[in-house]
Amino acid sequence: MTRLTKLLPGILGIVIFAAGWELIGQYRLAGLTWPPLSTVLGFLGNPANHALLQRAATASFVAVGLGYVFGVGIGFALAALVRVWRVTRPGIDRFVALIHATPGIALAPVFMVLLQRDQIPVAIAALAVFYLVYVATTSGLEAAHRAHHDLFSVLGAKPQTRFFRLEIPAALPAIVSGLKLAVPVAFMGGSWANGSAPRADWGC
Repeated sequence: MTRLTKLLPGILGIVIFAAGWELIGQYRLAGLTWPPLSTVLGFLGNPANHALLQRAATASFVAVGLGYVFGVGIGFALAALVRVWRVTRPGIDRFVALIHATPGIALAPVFMVLLQRDQIPVAIAALAVFYLVYVATTSGLEAAHRAHHDLFSVLGAKPQTRFFRLEIPAALPAIVSGLKLAVPVAFMGGSWANGSAPRADWGC
């Protein structure tokens, strides 16, 4: 009985969510772009649509994966650059903030001109990921304790030794957090921009 009591709020929330989705779709309260839940489930359950859904899911996962890898690489590279060559920090910070503040829908037409269609989701996902990785890495590289820096100075450590043996290990918790937060962001960016998503008639 106690276990059922704990599960009841979650079950009730799912039922309310499903009922709300169905009502919004049936009465078109959100327009034609919001299909009823029953229509969506019927489309997903139709074997004739499984091949289309598989192709769309594969394209989405490939775009998200590539965007994540590129975004992580760019974020790490820029963070390392501003840490080693500190004079570039203000300019790169402003550039990163400008890119992050620009909506993806505003950048999509630019990517449509510069990139091929299947590269656009990768670029959108990479932009979303690199901002989080850059912020997490730059903040993490500042996390090393002052006493540890003094010890490295006393021992005559070179800048590259300090960077790889002190600053990067100290930054690992922040970097891991940034990588985790970047996963759903990559899915949102890549899936939203994926031109290979199915354009099926939901019956609206």
